[in-house]
Formats: sequence, structure tokens, C-alpha cells
Amino acid sequence: MWVQQITDPATAPVLLVSAIAIGALAAALARKEREGTVTTTERQQYLGLFALDCQQLFSLLPVTGAVLRLAVTFTHRQALRAYNAVHLATALQANQLVVNTGECSPVNAFGRLMVLWTMSKNKERGGRRA
Repeated sequence: MWVQQITDPATAPVLLVSAIAIGALAAALARKEREGTVTTTERQQYLGLFALDCQQLFSLLPVTGAVLRLAVTFTHRQALRAYNAVHLATALQANQLVVNTGECSPVNAFGRLMVLWTMSKNKERGGRRA
């Protein structure tokens, strides 16, 4: 519910997403198809819908050398997997850009992502806290 509220186009939010998200989603959907969780048609539909969202709703951020260097530190310090580390590093770079330019209200991307990451880790552990 809260995700729908903070991404509602009526409030004109700026949705910044790492360009690697397309590859990450494609890989996740391909895995689901191999596992039999989704059909080929569903995989293609979901990927098409996401591509459309990327064009209409999101500002795709490039994966730069600086982002990759930061992501490398997250793979060790935060025990993140590659895609997650790149997403987090991209969010931090975007947050810094937003704060420095003042073009829109600052978003604490790092804090939000860490909350979501912690929640996902707790869910993986059966609801136990780290």
C-alpha cells in the first residue's frame, strides 16, 4: 500500500531507477519461467509492462564507474549480491545528486533501501531479527 502511495503519478514523484533494473528483472523472470512459476507468455508480459513503466514513469540512471566502485564495497560491508549492491550504490549516487542540485526534495534512498533490505533478510530468516 505505501509503495502505491509514494509512487502515485498524481503526486508527480521523481522515480529514479538504476538502468540495471531491466536486466535484473529479466533474469528474475527467466528464473521463474525455468522453475515453472510463470509461463513464457507471463514472463514476456511482465517484462513488457516493466519496459513500458521504465519509459513512462522512471528516470533510468546509468551504471557508472563510481557506482560500480561503491557497489564493490557493499558486496563486502553489507553482504549484498551484485545486483542489489549496484541498486544501492545507484540510489546513494542519485540521493547525493538530488541533495546537491536541489531540483526536487531530498530522498533518503539509502535509508529506505536499507529498511527494505533488512525486511527482506528478516523474511528470509522466518521473521527473526538480525
